[in-house]
Amino acid sequence: MRKIHADRLQGSITIGREGETDVTAVVFDDSIALWQAEHGPGTVSLLVQRQGDPAPYPVALEVSGAEALWTVRDQDTAIPGYAKCQLSYSVDGRLAKSRKYVLFIEDSLGSAGPLPPPYQDFGDKVAQDAAKAQEAAQRAEAAVTHGPQIQPLSPEGTWHLWDREAQQYKDTHVKASGGGTVISYGDGLKVTDTPEGLVLSVDTVDRVEDNTRPITAAAVYTQVGNIEALLASI
Repeated sequence: MRKIHADRLQGSITIGREGETDVTAVVFDDSIALWQAEHGPGTVSLLVQRQGDPAPYPVALEVSGAEALWTVRDQDTAIPGYAKCQLSYSVDGRLAKSRKYVLFIEDSLGSAGPLPPPYQDFGDKVAQDAAKAQEAAQRAEAAVTHGPQIQPLSPEGTWHLWDREAQQYKDTHVKASGGGTVISYGDGLKVTDTPEGLVLSVDTVDRVEDNTRPITAAAVYTQVGNIEALLASI
């Protein structure tokens, strides 16, 4: 236990940190020796007043000869900041008092609260990326399963492309032969006029960027594989 000799210090006495108990003892001796020499044997007591308290309270002292020892408890360090204490010496109705000692209690973090969910923000971001990758994979699958169709099947037919939201084919009004129109339609599909004829292609991306263009199968495999590895490590 750390001992502090109050009468040998100038200024405030740091008696511990907020909430500490039974780790610091304050020793008073000079005043008691003078009182005993002047008034004879008497009773020593100590009052402590914490910051903000309306009145002081007595604390237990261990008195041995001309020395009094105060063991600082958690009630004494419950309020951080400045406090004060004062010794009293009584003999046959006479009462003597020491100077007021200025005390100081350092603040601390207090009691521990509940643990926050570990990596909560990181886990949410990984889950969002996984959902985006899954949606991109579904769009890519739809682009392959529901390929373009010429309706009606004749030289006068037009290209019909799959609308994923409406879950049905829609007429692009682009003739299946001739023309020179380049269009983008639906979720990342486009028809391009080339010397070889109209070419339908999927406007893909190689990483999850947004919800408007499908991701390639290879990129989906890489993205989902990375996410699964991250989730497994949490």
